[in-house]
Amino acid sequence: MSSQETPRKKATWGPNPNADYEYVNKYSGRAWPSLAMGIAVFILLTGFAIFRWRQTGQWEATGGQMKMHTLEWLLYKMGGKWLNLSAFCLLGIVGLISGIRTWKKKRALMR
Repeated sequence: MSSQETPRKKATWGPNPNADYEYVNKYSGRAWPSLAMGIAVFILLTGFAIFRWRQTGQWEATGGQMKMHTLEWLLYKMGGKWLNLSAFCLLGIVGLISGIRTWKKKRALMR
């Protein structure tokens, strides 16, 4: 019995953990797209947050009118332009962390 090795359990990735397949489609077998998407979400949301923070600061200084979505308006009313900046940066960080965690899981499955 000692000469026989126990087979390693194959890790699966997909909706059914008991399935006999490892990947769902041709792109799910690669680890880098999830990391790239997480980085892109982080850059876009952080860039948007900085853009809106500067735009709100100019609007506060000069007056006039400014168009805001309902969520932005609610955040602005609750905490000013700093809460808007913080909320969108936080969403960007969550997207980045999600991309990194998915990348690590997929990379571990490929080993």
